[in-house]
Formats: sequence, structure tokens, C-alpha cells
Amino acid sequence: MEGMSLRVWALASGSSGNSFLVQGGNTTVLLDAGFPMRTIRGKIASVGVDPALVEAVFLTHEHSDHVGGVGPVCRAFKVPLVANAATLRAAARVAGSTEAMEMPTGTEIQIGDLRVASFAVSHDAAEPVGYTFQCGPHKACYATDTGVFTEPLRAAMEGARLLILESNHDIPRLQRSAYNDFLKRRILGDSGHLSNDAAADAIAAHSLRNDPAEVWLAHLSAENNSPRLAMKAAVGALRAGRPENIRLFVAQRDVVSRHWDSGANWWQKSLF
Repeated sequence: MEGMSLRVWALASGSSGNSFLVQGGNTTVLLDAGFPMRTIRGKIASVGVDPALVEAVFLTHEHSDHVGGVGPVCRAFKVPLVANAATLRAAARVAGSTEAMEMPTGTEIQIGDLRVASFAVSHDAAEPVGYTFQCGPHKACYATDTGVFTEPLRAAMEGARLLILESNHDIPRLQRSAYNDFLKRRILGDSGHLSNDAAADAIAAHSLRNDPAEVWLAHLSAENNSPRLAMKAAVGALRAGRPENIRLFVAQRDVVSRHWDSGANWWQKSLF
């Protein structure tokens, strides 16, 4: 397994739908399925991966932008839906008659060449989680839909060479928006979404750990954020950290936008 690589594709990340493809060695899984089955099948095929290779769908929580297509996807691909018991119950109405595999929060499972672990995040869902994916020494960490930066998330980020982290909104833009007061409080609350500033502070703190990482700013709001604002906040915060340890990108809302391969060690200087 030492020679196997870990690969991740951002198929889409935003309130209109979320899905990521993860491939470790000879094992392929899907993280969330917030689009119709045909859309997801097309996105997977567009990155050169055979959709028939998908062996499981891991679910972060039951909100429609993450679970909307999960039933048809699991049935079409003939694979199980993996989540904790509370999320499986909450998603049952959408998932329908889908094979389910319970994975308690805070545990890990081995599926082929991938080791997958979950950790708690803070969001207004039944029992939301983030995930880490490992293949040999290579690790990726995913966390969106969390109102606060939790200790389990901080721990999960350690040693990850790819961090997919929510950078949902610019606080001043959200406060000026046409959203009603209830929705603004929900987004800004501890069970809401991570702001650009909160994500930027977390990235800057992580950069000091001397674990070089590629970071994808994810789940950006269409109304209350922009790639420019999210990047500006992160770059600004990194001035107080170690910017040489971080490569920043944005995972786009509706299109396949990023691909990461553990074999591309950008931080490792050539010896020749």
C-alpha cells in the first residue's frame, strides 16, 4: 500500500449540491450525493473514472444538497450508503430502499485500500460529521457544514495533505443581505456555517504545524460570498502563519473544479 496514491476530485461544492470522489489505490468511493444520479454519473465519467468502480457512498448529513440523489445513486451503482445511525434515519425518506451500513461517529472502517474515519462537526442536522480518507501514508480531510471549528476537526486535520474546509460566507456581506434575521442567525450560529474569517484563522493555525497541505475552500455561498473574498481572507490570515506550507484553491459550486493526487508532492524540493 506504500506505493498506492490517494486521489480526490471536487465534483461540486455549494448549497445547490455537493459531491466529492475519492480514490485510494484500487478503491473508489463517493462522498455525498446532492445531485440527480445521471448528473453524478456524468461528473464521475468526466474525470476519467468509471462510475461502476464506486464501492460506497459516505454521507456527511441529511440536508438535501448532500443527500438529494443518494438513493438513486446507491441503487444504480449497487453500493451501500454509509453513515451514522441518526443520519441514516434522517435520510431514509430520501434514500428509500437503499442498502445501509452504519458507521458510528468517531469510528473508522477499512474499505478496500481506503481507511475512512468520521468525526463530529457542529451543524443543525441529526448527527453531522466530517471524514478523513487514508491510503497508506496519504491522508485527506473533509469538513463543511460546521458552525464552529471543533476540536475533533482540528485533530482530524493533523497529517492531512489535502484539507477541504468550509469557507461559506463573508460576514459583512451576509449581514447586508436580503436574508431574514432568522436565517442570518442560523448561518452565523454555532450550528450554522463556517465564515471566511473562521476558516482563514483555522488554516493559518494549521500552517504553523509544519504539515504542508493543499487547501480547498469549499461550500461557498452564492449570495454571501465569492471566490475572491474567500481567498482574500485566507491569504490575509496566512501572513501571520507560514504561507509556504499552504496551497490555496476554491472548490467551485456547480462544476468539477479540483483534482488532487498524493503523488504530486509540491512541497518536496528536488534533490537534483
